[in-house]
Amino acid sequence: MLLMKLASLNVVPDIAASQDLTGRFRQALLIFSSHSDENAACADELDVGPFSQMDGTVEAGVRVRALGRMVSNVLWNAEGCPMPIQLKEAIPEITQQQWNA
Repeated sequence: MLLMKLASLNVVPDIAASQDLTGRFRQALLIFSSHSDENAACADELDVGPFSQMDGTVEAGVRVRALGRMVSNVLWNAEGCPMPIQLKEAIPEITQQQWNA
């Protein structure tokens, strides 16, 4: 339900709503993964808030907190980059096409 709410954001939430959505988003991430210290630290790096599009419009979504940039934008820019060696060593069966996806 939280992901559906995030997907349906059509207005930039105010600060209180952003903080509430951020807390619930982080909690949902930990519910679907595990409550390890590493996962909690990763969740703390994300928030829900406003970001500026290239055309100057402001929207809201899941961001890399310190950068204020959308997670999807960061991942989109990684698409097509060579797969990190550490990833290939950890998951030898992964293909470049799967990494690009």
